[in-house]
Amino acid sequence: MKQLCALIACGLVLAMAVPSLAMTPQTIVVDGVNDFDPSNLWDADGGDTQTQNWCTSDPEDESPMDLGDIFITNDSNFLYFGYEYDRDCFASPAVNLGIAIDVNTAAGSTTDAFNRKIAWNNVPNKPDFYIYDVVDGFNYEVLYSWGGASWSVVTDGSNGLGIVDDTGFQEMKLDLTTLGLAAGDTIHVEFWMTQDGTTKPPLDAACSDTVQTSTPTGTTFDIPGAAIEMYEMKAYVIQANVDVTPPTVESVSAVGFSTDAMLQIGTTTTQVDVKFSEPVGTGSGSSGNYSISNTAATVTGAFVDGSDPSLVHLFLSAPIGPSANFYDVTVINVQDVAGNAILNNGTDNVRSFFLKKLRFEGNMSVFMLTNSSPPDSFTVEGSLSPLTFTPLDNALMQDPGAVDSIYVTEVPLSVSKNEGTGKAEANLEWKFHHMIQSFEPRPNRQHLVSSDFGDCDTLAAFWNDDNPDAVTDKEIDVIFRVDASDLSPTVSDTICVTGDQAPLTNFVLPGTMMLDDGVFPDDTASDGIYAVVVRFPLGTFKTVNFKYTFNSDFECLDQGNRNVFLNDDLFDIVGGTNGPIDLPARKINRCTVTDKAIQVNFRVDSDNFEFFMGAVNTVGVNGDQLPLNFNIPSETAMADDGLGIDAIADDDTFSVAVVFPDSSNFNVEYKFVINDIFECEGFGNRLIVLDDVNFSVANPMIPPVAIWDYCENITTGVGDENRPPVITIHLSQNYPNPFGSRTTIQFDAKDAGNAKLQIFDVAGRLVTTVLDRQVNAGLNIVQWDGVDSTNRRVSPGIYFYTLTMDGERASRRMVVTR
Repeated sequence: MKQLCALIACGLVLAMAVPSLAMTPQTIVVDGVNDFDPSNLWDADGGDTQTQNWCTSDPEDESPMDLGDIFITNDSNFLYFGYEYDRDCFASPAVNLGIAIDVNTAAGSTTDAFNRKIAWNNVPNKPDFYIYDVVDGFNYEVLYSWGGASWSVVTDGSNGLGIVDDTGFQEMKLDLTTLGLAAGDTIHVEFWMTQDGTTKPPLDAACSDTVQTSTPTGTTFDIPGAAIEMYEMKAYVIQANVDVTPPTVESVSAVGFSTDAMLQIGTTTTQVDVKFSEPVGTGSGSSGNYSISNTAATVTGAFVDGSDPSLVHLFLSAPIGPSANFYDVTVINVQDVAGNAILNNGTDNVRSFFLKKLRFEGNMSVFMLTNSSPPDSFTVEGSLSPLTFTPLDNALMQDPGAVDSIYVTEVPLSVSKNEGTGKAEANLEWKFHHMIQSFEPRPNRQHLVSSDFGDCDTLAAFWNDDNPDAVTDKEIDVIFRVDASDLSPTVSDTICVTGDQAPLTNFVLPGTMMLDDGVFPDDTASDGIYAVVVRFPLGTFKTVNFKYTFNSDFECLDQGNRNVFLNDDLFDIVGGTNGPIDLPARKINRCTVTDKAIQVNFRVDSDNFEFFMGAVNTVGVNGDQLPLNFNIPSETAMADDGLGIDAIADDDTFSVAVVFPDSSNFNVEYKFVINDIFECEGFGNRLIVLDDVNFSVANPMIPPVAIWDYCENITTGVGDENRPPVITIHLSQNYPNPFGSRTTIQFDAKDAGNAKLQIFDVAGRLVTTVLDRQVNAGLNIVQWDGVDSTNRRVSPGIYFYTLTMDGERASRRMVVTR
């Protein structure tokens, strides 16, 4: 980030930037570009905070707390502020940019409206108005006024004050009538930078420099005790200005959507607001000066807002509702307070809005299993009007038929058209809210409300993203077993299991006691194998992470957790129809590694190499677990000599037996190497999962014969006698990956035929079938929009896409984000 000014230069400018200097009235375009006249420099504050390499993503020194040159001016209608500031990588806690304004009253507040460690007891002119800009993704902006006993909100919301704060030059404007100001009035102003948090002081201040807590020599980010007392606010005199600029229409929007007794928001309205660039006078209250397109309705009433004279409320003869077309509002014969008439040029006097309906569908079934408080009620809370983040004020959701725990409500949203892009777009942040449990415990959801996507969007989501397919629909018993014989346990030792799903104790000691007493579920007393039955209730998340403990010491401190999948399709409880899940007794301290040595017989068919690249001289297998490595030349040679595990000599299938030692990682990534050339260049490695329950050195794992350069693991099935088929399909990696809303999948087919492309989740459940039809030979391109077979958006996570064609099958992994 550039240094805003050298300390010496700043000192010179500070000495000159006194209130007695003549300043120039201006009309400023609030766009983040500094077009203030140099005479309107109010303070030069740059270079007085700590500079260092705060952002480790780059090698440069930054000053993300530093306020630079600050400008103030006004025209006949607005007070304008502009100042240099770049937060750079400062994101958490969020940056708070503050402005305090005294309008030369005897009263004012001594407290900070955000409860930061900032106070105003020592300034002669105390704040009457207070502005905070929270510089983050939501951009909460608020204007407060002091009511004598407390701060009250004048205007707030996401970009609620229209501040431009993402260009390195912050700009905003305030209506002079809102502040009660006129030409010749004197105000006093202070600017500062702080952060989210009740212990946060002014890290930089424009006027009260000596108490700011960031200086060139260091920074104090938190103050535990009393608030920092600000001691100075500088003056600015409202300049007289002759207004010769005609008013323009800044924006139009549909408003006044009614909320009925059931807190349902109506999707039609008869009210439209017109926001002008300045306060308006003559003609603004005449309904005949306004017209609206895309409807037979006419304007029957026009009223200037009582507190904002630049805002006019229109009333229509008939309701308007969501539409695939824009509503255009045209204004004629309206003057500003100086008598300048709006230009009837089809540009300055015309603005448009897009009105669409959002249908929210909340699947609350998982939440209701354990949190139901009948009669349950849910609402949608959000950042765009008529939604708010005030709980239970509107948008009450209903469960039609009360049978599936899917709650629904519909909300209208009006978005102003951007004349530059020709689109109406706004970002909505929203959440579900329960009357008892409050907001769902997750970050706000994001949705782009856009005219590009028609007049209705359906937003379907699970409470807290808890997919009902991820929880059990019945009680499930799991018999946990662990082999502790290596530890030679005695009767005084205790072995327990703990995990992340109740009734396990969320990894809190001591856990659930296990026994080695020969009583069910334990098979044999005193053999060092301990067992216990744990019953997981209805609504348990199906993936249970767990570990065993020995005398209150956790196993596998340098490994991940064990896990078990509660498959409620195949299992239930002890004595039930399907019976419990009975885990094998694997050794303690073997959570993600094997508890014995395991032999794997690797085999690869080299026909493809010979066909495309010529004679085969050497073949090997390389991998990431010993005794394999990824060295070239390969140190694990394979043979086609008919000896050992190689069934037939000179059949182009090469083989080798590899013994992975005890305590090898379960997951082994590997590739085959021919003539020192790795297969599948640019693609991921193959993967085999070592199974120490069913296999060993004496009973080796024998994967199917692999096919050179097809790392999607297209195989020939089981048995040495089967020859590899001729490969006729090739499935490419999806792009983009990871993806949020849409991804592209390509595959090559040697011949025309029927192709089926299906999406599966990590549990192997079918999510949706993307393609099932005849395709042509050559390149085929398919897109998936991230929704399942019921047209609901899938949860973030790992998924697999599988192509089946002419008896061949290929799979790849992809990641869905939000």
